[in-house]
Amino acid sequence: MFVEIDQAEVEAIKREVARFLPAVKSSHRAEAVARGLGFGSNAALREALASGARRFRTDGARFEEFLSKRGHLFRQDVRWTGTLSELEIAVLACWMRAILAKHPELNPNGMVLSRFGLWKTGYWSPRRKAEMLASPEGMEKLRESRLGLLDKVGLAEFAKCLEFLSRANRISRPHSRSTSYEQKHQVERWWDAERDAATGVHGYVPNGAYIAAAVHLGFPIRHETWDSPNCTVGVSVRSLNCLDPNTPKLPRVRGPVPEKDLALTAAWMEIFPAASVVRVPAQAAA
Repeated sequence: MFVEIDQAEVEAIKREVARFLPAVKSSHRAEAVARGLGFGSNAALREALASGARRFRTDGARFEEFLSKRGHLFRQDVRWTGTLSELEIAVLACWMRAILAKHPELNPNGMVLSRFGLWKTGYWSPRRKAEMLASPEGMEKLRESRLGLLDKVGLAEFAKCLEFLSRANRISRPHSRSTSYEQKHQVERWWDAERDAATGVHGYVPNGAYIAAAVHLGFPIRHETWDSPNCTVGVSVRSLNCLDPNTPKLPRVRGPVPEKDLALTAAWMEIFPAASVVRVPAQAAA
């Protein structure tokens, strides 16, 4: 896939690689990242970035080849991550951290924790929700839940949503024809039909991963209600139905299908052929 990054963002990617490969020497990780970004050494990468951000194509095969020659093995969890290398997963993790910083209640369930994740009995109200989220118990539950979007499985699910939504048409504002929860089921059906046989990875994705992908690709979103984890998304219903022919037919949208946004047309090459070229957000480097 393609990314546009500067030196600070490369350092953020290296920190994520260290999180996933703690047993690998730091010097080996740095050199492997440089190979994965198309350079012969970490010094060459730093020199290229001295003048500012540049656009790179990631090469997970070169990244893994460099480390494999030094005795490191990979793909123990290929069932869940498919064709993603640790380098691509690290880039996805940087993107996800920036999204979580922008949306502090986003978690695998959606935009907020469900009522039963915070409060088991009694009357549920906006005040009770605010009290529980502000309490140490509620904050800890939310923190633990959000970590599910940053592990390898959660990031692979995020990648599935990115690939799906990169093929859909963006519209100017969210609509109520379907919610993020209904649309994430379309991702699952599309993935099982298009990719499961080739990758061996089942298409399940959480609601929160779908919302995160919509945010990252620039789709407008709107949180439904204070007690719902779902969002409405500014995505063309017709384009979703084209991707998922088995979905129940939704109300017909009049008028021509909007032209695909140019920001979503560049390729992620072999991994995500229709996904976008996006910068690793600067917040991830903080």
